[in-house]
Amino acid sequence: MTGWKTCLRVELEVDAVQVEQVETRIEALGVTGWTVLSAHSGRSADGRWSRAGQVTASGRRMLVVFTITPALAETIRDALQDEMVRLNGVIIAYPVTTP
Repeated sequence: MTGWKTCLRVELEVDAVQVEQVETRIEALGVTGWTVLSAHSGRSADGRWSRAGQVTASGRRMLVVFTITPALAETIRDALQDEMVRLNGVIIAYPVTTP
């Protein structure tokens, strides 16, 4: 795997109404590309949930996903940790190998 490097894939889980705020923040921190994925259903401490029948974005969960260098990951974590707690969001990060 010549030329491949280890990076971190980061997933920020937030409510749909907070996605634009999170996108603005990560762009300001140096993230140059990301994808936003919509959650369809799941289970949490409050039990099973589903988007079925939801009319508004309130309470709908989304993932903002991006891959970054380990050095930028520290910056992202330090800058977003308190904000994600305030937004009732989750930061998930794990190593990946990319070309």
